[in-house]
Amino acid sequence: MMALSTDLALAPFAPASAVDLCADQLRGRILAGSLAVGTRLPPERDLAAQFGVNRVTVRSALAQLRTEGLLSVRQGRGYEVQDFQRESGPTLLPSVLSVARGRSRQELARWVTDMLAARRHLARAVLFELLERRPDIGPVLRALDAFADAVQAGTSDPRALSALDMEILRSLLEAAGNRVLRLAFNPVLTTLAALPELEEQMYLAPETNVLGYALLRAWLAAPQREAIEPLLEALAERDRENVARLLARPTPEAPR
Repeated sequence: MMALSTDLALAPFAPASAVDLCADQLRGRILAGSLAVGTRLPPERDLAAQFGVNRVTVRSALAQLRTEGLLSVRQGRGYEVQDFQRESGPTLLPSVLSVARGRSRQELARWVTDMLAARRHLARAVLFELLERRPDIGPVLRALDAFADAVQAGTSDPRALSALDMEILRSLLEAAGNRVLRLAFNPVLTTLAALPELEEQMYLAPETNVLGYALLRAWLAAPQREAIEPLLEALAERDRENVARLLARPTPEAPR
């Protein structure tokens, strides 16, 4: 197995946040590929010396990464890096996107494309749940009205529109009534909403968002199985446009 290089040596951390900072440094290196799958970490005492903390702090940080699916541990072999794309869950998405943002816009766009596709697949499941359950859609309609009213009133702040958009999606999830779907959807929604560069592209022309939701409103009024795919294809087209604009954003000039 590969050995961990000594370039992990860092300045000592503040005791109050030592566990999180240790975990953040190791997590970032794993997600960026600096610590490859199969890499065996040094013993706790060596990591503690490198990070300038005690072994209890290192042990807590390693346990955190093990819970996230980034590390495995075996008696006599210590901690080894796992393939996070096989072993981890959606709660890791914010960290993955943070690393991708630091690497390149293209890498970020690839992850965003995958997340938007996952959102559409989950949306398909939500629509099928609504089709079968036929729940009260009053809260969904009120959320749709709130978004449309804000756009009509001239609201253009992406953060405000994103919050209203999130309320529509959450009301749909509540109406669908599937608790597992809600747990699966939540990390995707919150991670996408936390990307300011994507948020900016999604609400450049909010009146088009209203038009897109008009299709959803029409489907909710008369839900039909055969109309689900055309609805999702319209969403896919918007997703492709948003990713294209994300890639075309001007690169901010470095401060002089």
